[in-house]
Order: sequence, then structure tokens, then C-alpha cells
Amino acid sequence: MPRDQFLFWNIRGVGNRASVLQLRKIVKEKNIGLVMLSEPMIHHDRLVKNNVYAVSVLQMTSQFIHAKIVSHTLGVDFLVSFVYASCDGGERRLLWSDLSSIASDIMSPWLFGGDFNVVSNLSERVGGRPSMCPNMVDFNDFMDGNGLVDSGYVGSKFTWCNNQQGSRRIWVRLDRVLTNYFWIHTFPPIVVNHLTRVCSDHSPLLVMTHKRSKRGPSPFRFQRMWVTHDTYDDFLRVNWKIEVEGSPMHVLVTKLKILRMQLKTWNVQTLGNIHKNLRTLEDQILTAETSLEEAWDDSIR
Repeated sequence: MPRDQFLFWNIRGVGNRASVLQLRKIVKEKNIGLVMLSEPMIHHDRLVKNNVYAVSVLQMTSQFIHAKIVSHTLGVDFLVSFVYASCDGGERRLLWSDLSSIASDIMSPWLFGGDFNVVSNLSERVGGRPSMCPNMVDFNDFMDGNGLVDSGYVGSKFTWCNNQQGSRRIWVRLDRVLTNYFWIHTFPPIVVNHLTRVCSDHSPLLVMTHKRSKRGPSPFRFQRMWVTHDTYDDFLRVNWKIEVEGSPMHVLVTKLKILRMQLKTWNVQTLGNIHKNLRTLEDQILTAETSLEEAWDDSIR
């Protein structure tokens, strides 16, 4: 059974080059079909899809987008809501009321996630002023009253950091994914990954559903970065001089095949596995971030 993958991300500066490159990298590496972005600097939400899905927006406010999704790969439809909750408690109560009205009429699988701007318990915040209990009570009452379940997470405990130093640093789990009864009883459990915080003070939330079928070998792709390497020109000159007998077309095709094979070897020996190296660095950042969170938590107890 194929795997559908979604991305929820509250990302600052989504229009700048670094953010665009990071978003493209995540979408490509994780094979994401549905991307839901919030851009606080321009107060705008974006829902980006590929041709795997048919999306119909059913309702939209300044704090959420509610849509019907038809998955062509799974042959099923479900509901998705993307939340970007206000920092104001009164505005959030309006959000809980709006979503509760939607929930009262739902008899199908429903998944929603994003930045809820509130915690469900005191352990989800470290540093700064203590969370206000009435806000937590409102949020928990909203979830309990509508039969919603927190899907948990893999990765760092917190999804937001103010990136301040010393005693001013604050970590909070503001972003999460919830599902309803019908989702839980229709689909296998989802996995929510808190990805490394890059280009934003919020972690991207990668939502994975279903198991991916085994894929074949990756196709060969020429990397533009190769031509910038100091040894590339000499490598190309040496390998293109290899003698091949036959018609001009046969010689060209054969040389290209040889060059492709040699490029794969040269790439690994000279540059290593770039994607693996990037993943390793991101894992190291996530490990360091988690260790820092734990050390900070211990230091203020």
C-alpha cells in the first residue's frame, strides 16, 4: 500500500531563497504530496498539492483552512484542516468554536494540524512565563468535546524556540496533528515527525500514513554542482578519450553510458553521498537540539 505524506509548516520568509530551497529539499526527499504552509509575516496560509490529490476548500478563516481531499493513489477521500491559531486567547476560543461547529457534522476521517499557539499541559513548555491554565483548559475541552486525539510525535519534544540565549530561551510544543474517531478507525496509525528547525523558528511537521511499496533503483541525474569541482574537467577529459569501435552513433551512446557509470563512482569517491551527508548533519543538529532542551529543562528544575 502506498504512503501519503503531508507537511504542515509555520515558516517565516517562505518567499526568500533559503526558505524556498529548504522547502523544495524536504518535499523532494520525503516525497511529499500535500504541503500546508503558514506565513506569519504576510498573514497568509498556503495549501500546495500535486496531481495525486484533488482538493476542495470548504471553509476558510484567518485561523484555519478546512478542505476535502481526494487521494488518487488510495482511492479515498478525507477531510484536512490546517490551523494557524492566534496568539490571543479570545481569538483562539473563536477558533475552537468554529472547528467544533464543523466537527458536529463530520462523519468521515478528519486530520488537522498546524500551529495551535497553545500547549495541552505544562510539560510542553520550558522557559519564560508559565502557560496560562485557562488557555490549556479551553484547548483540552475542545479536543475532548470533539473526540480528537493527539497523534504524538517522533523527534524533538518541542516545535518552537525563540532562539534567545541564556535564561531568555524558550521552547514550546505549539505545533501538532490531531485526528478524529473516523480517521483512527479507517486508516493505520500515522507517524508525525518533528523535522529539524531550519529557516524558521517552527519545526516542519511531516505526517506519514501507510507503508510505502518498495521502489526500484533511482534514475541517473546529472548534478550541476559536479562541473564546479576542481577535478571535473580532468575527469571528463580522461574518460571521454576512451577508445570505442563502431558507427558514430554507437560510439556516442557507448561513451555516454561509460561516462554515466564513471560519474557515479567519481561522485561517491570525490564528494561522497551528498544527501546522506546532509541527513547526517540534520540528525546531528536534531540530537544537539534535543540534548540542549534536556539540559535546559534540568537546569531550571
